[in-house]
Amino acid sequence: MDSSASATVATASRKLPLPGPGLLGLRPAFMEVGARHGITAAVQFRWGRCVWVVVRTQGADVVEMRVGSRLTPNSKDRCGGQLAEILAAIKSLQPGSDVPVYADTLSDLLEAAGITVSPLFPPAAATAAIDRAVPEHIESLLTNLVIATDASKGTRSSWRGHGWVMDFGLDSPPILGLRTSQHGNILKAELHSIYLGLLAARARFAGTMDGRCAVTVLSDNLTAVNLLTTHSALPSGLSTGCREEVSAIRALTQKSLVAFNWVKGHGSNDLNNTADRLAVLARRAKEAELTNEQRNVLLSGIQDSVLGLAGQGALALAA
Repeated sequence: MDSSASATVATASRKLPLPGPGLLGLRPAFMEVGARHGITAAVQFRWGRCVWVVVRTQGADVVEMRVGSRLTPNSKDRCGGQLAEILAAIKSLQPGSDVPVYADTLSDLLEAAGITVSPLFPPAAATAAIDRAVPEHIESLLTNLVIATDASKGTRSSWRGHGWVMDFGLDSPPILGLRTSQHGNILKAELHSIYLGLLAARARFAGTMDGRCAVTVLSDNLTAVNLLTTHSALPSGLSTGCREEVSAIRALTQKSLVAFNWVKGHGSNDLNNTADRLAVLARRAKEAELTNEQRNVLLSGIQDSVLGLAGQGALALAA
C-alpha cells in the first residue's frame, strides 16, 4: 500500500471561538478571532506519520478542507517531506490574494515558498477543525489489521511464552509483543496468546474491537482456530482453562470484525515466524531468569532480523 494518503473533506464547525489577540480597542478579542477568515495550514505527527491539514474557514464555518499524510520516521522534518502537497492545497483553496493564510510551525517554510503568512493566531474554527481532522484521518487509514500469534511450552518448567505481531499495513512498522504465563497445556497457551494479541490491538486502536477495523488473526494451532470459528458447543473433553480462554476471546470480540485463520507453523509466513520467535524468547528468558534489560538485548536481535521484510520497516515493541 502507498505510504501516502490524502482526502478532501467538506465539513462544518460549531465550536465557539476561543479568546485570542485582536482589535481589543474596537471589540472583544473572542469576537475578532471568531470573525476571522482565511486559510490555515498545520501538521501533526501521529502513528509514525506526518499528517497535514489545510482548511479554509469563514467565521465559525469550515468552508473546505484538504488532508494528507505520509509515513515519516523522523519528526525533525516539520512538513514530513510534503511541502509541495501543502502548497498545492493552499493554492486550491485560495481564490484570491486577499484571503489570508495562517500557520504556526510551517510559517517560515511557507514564506520561503512565496506564501505570505499572517502574524495573527489562526481562526478558532480552523484550530478546532484541524484537531478533529487529524485523528479522523488516521482512523480512516486503520481499516485492516493482521495479528499473528504463537505460544511456546518447554519441558523443564511451568513457564509458557506468548508472542504476537500486529501489522496495520500502510508501510508502517509492525508492532511486536511478548509475555509469559505459568501452567496450562499448549492449547491453552495458544488461546491465551490470541487473547493477548487482541487485547494489545484494542489498546493500540479501540476500533479493532468495535467493528471499525477488520481484523485477521493468524495462528498455527488448528485446534485453537476451530474452537474460535465453530458455532457448535465446545467439546466435552475440553479443559476448564481452555473454555475460559475461549469465553474471554468471544467476549472481547463480540462487537468486532475478527476472522481466525490457520497458517502452517515454521512455514513461509514471516509474521507467524516472528510471533514464534517472540514466544520462545519470552519463555526462555524467564527460565534463565534474565532481567528485562538482558531480554531486550535478545529482542533487538529479532527486531534487526526482520528489517528486510518487504513493506516493513523498523519494528516497534509493545511488551
